[in-house]
Amino acid sequence: MSAIPQSPAEYPTSWLEEKLGASRGSLRGFTYKPVGTGQVADSYRLTLNWAEAGAGPASIIVKCPSPDPTSRDTAVSGELYAREIFWYRTLAPQTDVRRPQCYASEISEDGADFALLLEDCAPAVQGDQLKGAGPGALTLVLHEAARLHAPFLRNPRIKSYPRLSYDKNNRTTRSEYFKLFWAEFKTRYATRLDKAILAMGDYFNRKIEVYLFRDPENFTVTHNDMRVDNILFDGLGGRPVLLDWQTLGIGHPMADVSYLIGTSIANPATRRREEKQLIDAYQKALVSLGAQFDADDFWREYRIYALAGFFMAVISSMLVKRTERGDEMFAVMAERPAIQALELDSLSLL
Repeated sequence: MSAIPQSPAEYPTSWLEEKLGASRGSLRGFTYKPVGTGQVADSYRLTLNWAEAGAGPASIIVKCPSPDPTSRDTAVSGELYAREIFWYRTLAPQTDVRRPQCYASEISEDGADFALLLEDCAPAVQGDQLKGAGPGALTLVLHEAARLHAPFLRNPRIKSYPRLSYDKNNRTTRSEYFKLFWAEFKTRYATRLDKAILAMGDYFNRKIEVYLFRDPENFTVTHNDMRVDNILFDGLGGRPVLLDWQTLGIGHPMADVSYLIGTSIANPATRRREEKQLIDAYQKALVSLGAQFDADDFWREYRIYALAGFFMAVISSMLVKRTERGDEMFAVMAERPAIQALELDSLSLL
């Protein structure tokens, strides 16, 4: 057995006791079942049977590597597991953003094996990317986005963290990925996506280096996959819980805002009607946290990063295990922000 157990089927009770800070022999046993719809890692809810009530949490969520070789290789090459461990160990304590409490985190030197023991945030429930979310729910998420962004806004210290680095080689790799995958993505979704979206993708493919090699003056720690599948709603206290910090990086704060709004609202007319109000709610939250910004700059970057969801859909759909739900999820992830980008004339700004 690996030094880090690969899944709950391999977890000794003694290992869980140690990681949860419980006394030896206090955990009689546990049951587990899968939760979530993660593409590069698996998650399970463990129900813990303690010898004495209160010896530890009644249940926890654990994250572990995907057994699928494609998904796992993607996570290792992109340092996705390592980034999430870094988030919980280093950056999460510096913010007030609502995220699961981390009981323990383990990762191997090569970044292939890991274990995260996290707070079970039930009764909060995972959002559904296919259904999307309405303006009310998104306003609450944007308040959490502000809590993430404000402490790090224009703070040069965050550029010293290797796990957040998006240097020239990283950007070049992502550019090459997009160019490599675009033709296959276009073929896969030729009958699912509108011709105008596919034509926009052709032009974006030619402009991809311009998009990726931008360095906005306003930068912060960004989640980079802030969509409803990665958020828990309707939990205790009413605050949404942000999950899946594997794509953590440095970028303009509006990258998260535009990505969230663009990928979440199923009806373009609703998104069009509510867009400015949602942005205003986010900016008011930033101000309340002491952040200063240029509203014109933020609006320009919002328009540019309408392309973020489309970019993520193209790359991710080709790098993870293919499933029926995954195919439709990635189609939706491409379609909604593509319509947003076309309406906002995003490509004209590159």
